[in-house]
Amino acid sequence: MRSKGKIIITAAIAALVLVPALCWAEMFVEGYVGGNIGDNTHIDLRAAGVTARAENARIDPSAMGGIKVGYWFTKEGFLGYDYPDWMKYLGFVLDLSYHNLDFRRQEVRIVGPTVPPGTRAFIWEEGRAFTIGFMFNGRYGFLPDSEVPFGRLQPYVAVGPALLIASAKIPNGDHNTATEIAVMVDAGVRYMALKNVSLDLAFRYRYSEPSFDYNVGGVNVRMEPEFNLFSFYLGAAYHF
Repeated sequence: MRSKGKIIITAAIAALVLVPALCWAEMFVEGYVGGNIGDNTHIDLRAAGVTARAENARIDPSAMGGIKVGYWFTKEGFLGYDYPDWMKYLGFVLDLSYHNLDFRRQEVRIVGPTVPPGTRAFIWEEGRAFTIGFMFNGRYGFLPDSEVPFGRLQPYVAVGPALLIASAKIPNGDHNTATEIAVMVDAGVRYMALKNVSLDLAFRYRYSEPSFDYNVGGVNVRMEPEFNLFSFYLGAAYHF
C-alpha cells in the first residue's frame, strides 16, 4: 500500500512540474493562515512482540500557515494559451503548510489481546507537521464582469495526494520524524477583489497513518496514530 502511494506521489509531482512547462496557464501565488484540529484518534502500539492500542487520544488545536502556487488553464493571465474553453474550470496547485501536532498530557484506555481489562495510562507527545500537497482543482465562476470575465466569486474543490512530514517527541526526550502518504481535500470559495488579487476562504481535510519509533527504557516502541485532520484558513493571492 505504501509503495503504491509513493508511486502516486511521484506521478503527481511529475504532472505538476511538466504540465505547466508544456502548456501555459494563469498562475497565482497565495499565502494563508488558519487553524487545525484533529479528531480523537486511536494509537496502535507495538513493543517486544506485544500489540496494544491507546483509545481516543485528543489532539490539541493549533494555528496553521501555508502557501499555494497554482495554475488555471485559461486564455487570460501570464503567458495565456489558446486552451479549449472547458479547460478554464480546471487547474493544479502545489500546497505547503505547517502546524503543531501535539497530544496533550492525558489518560487513555489501553486495550489489547494481553492487556488486562480496564488498563489506563498517561500519554503525551509534542509534534510538528509539514504537509506538501499536490492537488487537482476544479472551479466554477459567478458574478462575471468586464474585469473578471470568468466571475468574481469562484467556489472550488481540490483533491490529491500529499506527503505528511511529522516529527514528535515523547516525555523521555526521544525524538522521531516520519514521512507518510496522506490524502488531502480542500473545499473553498475565492473572491476576486481586484483583477489580479483574490481572497480565499476554505476548509481542508487530511488523512494519514504515520509510524514513529522510540526507545523507551531500552525497549523499541512503535506508535502508529491514525490522523483525521480538519483545517479552516483564509488566504490572499496574487494572479499573473
